[in-house]
Parts: sequence; C-alpha cells; structure tokens
Amino acid sequence: MKKSTWFTFIFGETFIHSPTVKFFTLFFSATLIIYLLVGEFYRFQSYDAIPQIQLIDMKMRKEIRDFTAIVKTGIHIRGFSNFDIDNDNFITEMLVWFECNADEVMPEVIDKFSFIHGDILYKSDPDAQIADNKMLIKYMVKVKFNAQLSHRHFPFDGHKVSMQMVNNFVSPGEMHYVTEENNFALGQNLFSGSWELTGIDTAWGYLETTLDATEQKKVKKPIAIFTINVKNTGTRQALILFFPLLATLLLSLFAFIIGVIGGALRFRMSLSALGTMIGYRFVIQRIMPDVGYFTTTDAIYSLFLAVAFLSFIGHSIVERLLKKENAKEVLNGLFAAEVANSIFFFALNGALLAGIGLILW
Repeated sequence: MKKSTWFTFIFGETFIHSPTVKFFTLFFSATLIIYLLVGEFYRFQSYDAIPQIQLIDMKMRKEIRDFTAIVKTGIHIRGFSNFDIDNDNFITEMLVWFECNADEVMPEVIDKFSFIHGDILYKSDPDAQIADNKMLIKYMVKVKFNAQLSHRHFPFDGHKVSMQMVNNFVSPGEMHYVTEENNFALGQNLFSGSWELTGIDTAWGYLETTLDATEQKKVKKPIAIFTINVKNTGTRQALILFFPLLATLLLSLFAFIIGVIGGALRFRMSLSALGTMIGYRFVIQRIMPDVGYFTTTDAIYSLFLAVAFLSFIGHSIVERLLKKENAKEVLNGLFAAEVANSIFFFALNGALLAGIGLILW
C-alpha cells in the first residue's frame, strides 16, 4: 500500500473519522472504566499503617526464658456501639482474658493493661479462677479507640482496625503476652452499613521507645495486637461520586462524534461538561472523609477534569481551524479540523484509559 493510500486510510473517511468507529471506541472506554471501578470492590487493599512491634525472637527467648512470665491473652468482641470508619472512631464491648502460671505473675500486674490510641470507658472487677496452678483472669471492658486509618483509596478502601493492648508497668523481660488467631473471637452481626469482615490477624511482641537522641535509653513494654480486616461492599458512595462525573465526561467526548459541522453544539456541550464537573467538586467534598492528603477519588476526579478541560481545548482548536481560509499543502480548513477532531478524540480516550489504569492498579 502506497504512502498516500496509508495516509488516506488513517486520516480519510474510512477510519478514524467514522462516527461508528468513534461511538464504539467511546462505548469500549466507558465499559472498561466501569469494569475497573466495580472490580475495586472485589479487592482488599488497605493503606492503614501497620503497628511496628519488635518480635521476641529465639535469641531473646533464650535470654529471658528463666526470668519472664508468659501470659496468654485473648479477646472476645461482643459488639460495637460505634463503628465509624470515616471518622476513625470505635467503641466496643468485649471480654478480655489472661492465662498464666499462678505463681509467676501477680493479678495486680495483669490488671494494668491498657490500649494504645484508646481509653477504657468501663472495666469490670477481675473474675479470677485458679486450677492446676493455672490462673485465668477475665474482664468485661468497654473501650473507645481509633485505629489510625488511612482513606487514601476511598471509597474502595479496605481497612485494618487494630486494637493494641499493652502493659506499661512491666518489661518483656518480666512478662510478655502471647496470642494467636484462635484467641480472637468475634460476635455475630458486628458491623453496620456496607462493611464486611474479610479476616482477622493477631501479633505479639514488645514496643521499644527511645528516650534520648543517643538511643542509649530505651523502654520496652509487652504488646498484643488484635486486627479486624474489613472491606466496603456498598456501591452507593461510588455511584454518587463517579456516575455523574463519568456521564459528564462521556458527554464531552461524545461531542467529538457529532462532527465538525455542528460547531456551536459541540462547543456548548464541552463547555457545559467542564462547568458541571467543576461544580460537582463541592458534592464530592461533602461525601469524602475529612483528610488532608490525596485520595483515589481526588485522583480520578483530577483525571476526569483534566480530560474534560483538554476536550474543551480540543473543540476550541477545531473551531479555530474551521475559520481558516487557507490551509497548507493538501489540508484545507475543513479537512484540518476533521483530522484535529479525530486526533483529540482518540488521544483523550487513550489518556483516560491509561490514567484510570494507573490510578486503580
């Protein structure tokens, strides 16, 4: 095929200028974007900070095994009177228990447990039982805490809601906790709204705090962490956030399909889409959590707004080309406008798909 024929095939009426080709391209782009957005609800992705603890490794166990008391601990969560993911605010009622050798730890020491980033609103008197030199102590407690959640992937984010139980009055050389997933139990119907349990995790070890700049003075304290993994399965927020934005953006891109003759209509459509998208930012702001960092929603909105703005610029350039009386070489004013119209349409579709792919994956 000669060069002139290739040129005609690409820039002539048989390919990118065809309204049918453009329509199916736009349909493909919309379908792929919707697929990617919906797919985020089936992935568990959390940006929550993982509590940094030091593990009691074999070397440390050999050093402290003759001096330290091992306290097995667990939690049974009976319910949440407040489970507010958006504001990182939780209030839970639960049973906390400890098991150890009766001659190794005083009950008064075990009683001094607390929660990092949390306040104990109520703690019952200890219910202690001793059998075969094993002491089991149980407490009913009500705790208000926050889990240092991150909303960077809002509204698709999963979360790790962690409760960090510590004892600030002993060192791991005197006593340390041990726990496992079997010691972490959850009641029925704990979560309200669209949150769904995906799993639980436990960890134990010790926290190490440095008291001076030389890192010579350090304080160590035993810790046990109980984590609930939840994900958002509701689509209401995503629909409110993204459906109007996507519909507005598709309207702006659809204007390229109308053709260069309908200049005034195309220009009004792109301008209206851009104005609508800018105004919709106030709606988004009211739905999103009050955070100071960039989220997935912000990234998608910025991408859509940028494409809508470039679409408006593209329509302006097409209008400018139509007003030219003379064009260079083989391109007259109408043909130049048609070529620019098609190039902007396919380039913006490609940029849109590439951008949404980078944001979500």
